[in-house]
Amino acid sequence: MKTVAVLGGGPAGSSAAERLARAGLRTIIIDEKLAWEKPCGGGITYKAYSQYPYLIENETPKKLVTSTVIAAPKAGRVCMELNQPLVIYSRKDLNAMLLRRAEEAGAEIETIVIVTIEVPVVAVEMATVATAPEILTRYFVTSSLIAAISR
Repeated sequence: MKTVAVLGGGPAGSSAAERLARAGLRTIIIDEKLAWEKPCGGGITYKAYSQYPYLIENETPKKLVTSTVIAAPKAGRVCMELNQPLVIYSRKDLNAMLLRRAEEAGAEIETIVIVTIEVPVVAVEMATVATAPEILTRYFVTSSLIAAISR
């Protein structure tokens, strides 16, 4: 069985890991903090949830935004009703839900820090911190490669 390492457990990494695991690949999500809170990144548009209904049809706490106000000091304000709602999650809750889906699909989750990545001819070798084992894979997916190797 092929092994794919997914570097980063945010929405992109978790979603990629879920699809890879469902396709039958051994999939390992590697992230040092996994579900965390941050001030941005919890908004889901109609375009996204219409293509991926699980983004709105779930038990995870969320807010539906059906109207918005745009205001400027010298121009006044405009109220707009949205044709389709925006879905707003706490980023921590969104990440946790997507990680849970990836794990249910068979992905393994490792809360570790990658300290080096070497790309030999046969496989990618990733050394982790202290007591964590070395991970050897021929394939990896990353949305956080720069952050992982710049420390």
